[in-house]
Amino acid sequence: MPLMSHLFKRHKNGSSSDTNLPASADDDIVTRTFAKLTLGESRKSTGERPAIQPNGGFVGGFSSAAPQLLPKTRTSNDSDAVPPRPPPGAGSVSFPVPAVYGSPGPLPRPPGPVMPVPQLSQTMQRALNGSPSRVKQSLRPPVAVAMTRPHSDSSVFSPSTPHRPHAVHAPSSAPAKPPSSHASPPVTPTRRPRASSTTATVQCSGITRAGKRCARPVKVGRAFVRADQDVDEEPQRYCFQHTKDLLKPSGFYTVKDGTWITFGDWIPEYLQPETQLLLRTEMDKARSDFDVNGYIYTFEIRDPNTPTEIHLKVGRTVSLVKRLDEWDKQCGSKEQILRGFWPGTIEAEKGSLMKGRVRAGEPGRWCHRVERLVHLELTDLALNVPYLDPRFPNINAAAQDSKSSSGSSTPSHGSASARKRCADCGAVHKEIFSFLRAERGFYKGKEWESIVKPVIEKWGAFVDAYV
Repeated sequence: MPLMSHLFKRHKNGSSSDTNLPASADDDIVTRTFAKLTLGESRKSTGERPAIQPNGGFVGGFSSAAPQLLPKTRTSNDSDAVPPRPPPGAGSVSFPVPAVYGSPGPLPRPPGPVMPVPQLSQTMQRALNGSPSRVKQSLRPPVAVAMTRPHSDSSVFSPSTPHRPHAVHAPSSAPAKPPSSHASPPVTPTRRPRASSTTATVQCSGITRAGKRCARPVKVGRAFVRADQDVDEEPQRYCFQHTKDLLKPSGFYTVKDGTWITFGDWIPEYLQPETQLLLRTEMDKARSDFDVNGYIYTFEIRDPNTPTEIHLKVGRTVSLVKRLDEWDKQCGSKEQILRGFWPGTIEAEKGSLMKGRVRAGEPGRWCHRVERLVHLELTDLALNVPYLDPRFPNINAAAQDSKSSSGSSTPSHGSASARKRCADCGAVHKEIFSFLRAERGFYKGKEWESIVKPVIEKWGAFVDAYV
């Protein structure tokens, strides 16, 4: 304590001399320490109160001026590092202002638990309702559907279905078919208007000298109403002027290899001019990209009700054995016999055409084109029956035209046969051709061998060689 009082007096009197201090080592150390910590300027004691300095004067050991955040100068004696003053151009630091959001509304009330509804059985529902009449009403729609189904099916399938087993087990019972005979009269009149509508006039397919399509109307001949049903593209018909122009050339060069083909070697003169024109057009066509290899088959549909006619179905298929089985199941009220197929095999030539023994060889080329050519010629033969003329085949189309215009009943036979509807499936098979049987002469009983089969083989050979 004596030492502290001595130091206070020394500081108050302003004396910086150490002569009056006691000679003590501890006092000397403390004195030097406080000398280094002098905060204000040393002044002489005058007895007057010092004036307050506006800039950093010492008042009671503290500065009366407002403290500065950053010092103006920095000396090397400063022990603590002070960050430098920012440059004049720097902006003041701005703190983000918090966004103010409205108070959220009340939370939605969670839904209450759903009570499970027990599933009652039909027996329990009937017991609780106590109304058996409602149960009966709910069963009425199925009863109505069940009543209409046999009614609609009976109009199409009932005439043939009961007689299928009789045709298989007892072929002699096939002629007795009263249901089919009664069902055919109402079907035939409905087909006649369709046949007449298909014979309406169409626009000529020829091209005029101006490079435009000919606008002349052309009547569709009855010989091609059925043949055009299996053609995807628009059938080509020509007026009298373009018919003459197209019948003038004697042949053409094939698209395949440029071989010259004479029309007279393939198209007989006993065919109608319209048939000859369509055959020429079909021969000159390029092969379609959709055409495939396959077979041309021929069925004979035996019908004892028409002893003066022979019904032959000529169609195409890519699987001969499969098609034979399908046709037997599709329309089985009448007995069907395979007469042959193209291209034939050695076994077929020897007579092994029974079902289950047919061995089909390699398919022929482009069966679509072969079928089209065959159908065109067979349609003309079936409708105009030129083979019944004793001069056949040495006759021409002019003689056939005069025969049809004389009012004979022969052409009307073909027109009627084209409108027949199948009693089994209700469809009109466009591949079925009905030929009048020859009563005398070379072609008697040889309609298949001498008329139909040569046509198929001829056009099959043409397509295989030149298409």
